[in-house]
Amino acid sequence: MLSFGSLPDKYSFPCVIKACGALNNVRLGRLVHDTIRLLGFKFDVFAGSFLVMFYEESRCIDNARCLFDKLSQRDCVLCNVMLNGYVIRGESENAIRVFKEMRSSERKPNSLTFAGILSLCATEAMIDLGIQLHGSVVYFRLEFDSPVVNTLLAMFSKWVYG
Repeated sequence: MLSFGSLPDKYSFPCVIKACGALNNVRLGRLVHDTIRLLGFKFDVFAGSFLVMFYEESRCIDNARCLFDKLSQRDCVLCNVMLNGYVIRGESENAIRVFKEMRSSERKPNSLTFAGILSLCATEAMIDLGIQLHGSVVYFRLEFDSPVVNTLLAMFSKWVYG
């Protein structure tokens, strides 16, 4: 595209970033990231979201967090990507930090947010936090949402039956 003199827009990059992920090519993904920066899209939330997901899925969680912190607009989906990246890696402090940042902002957590953080509580035996989060689940009226219910059941059964 660039070699033909046509400049991409912010909607061009997600496809390229997804292809880098499918190829499991972090080096190429970083080149795409550099290109996005050179073309002035570095703080665009749309392209940035795909880059955060790419880095997280490529196990480059520090790169994902660095970019996440630079994005001025972060929606619930992007916060969930970061939170679940930390949960998968067992980085409970960082996952809780993302959750707290989300709660202190205007972003409302959804069922995937709670499923992620509750699964961490189950794995790490964080009983007090899990009980507090159960209250938040009820507050947000997500107590009948399938991912949340399943995670709550798993969490409480793990605590009871070890």
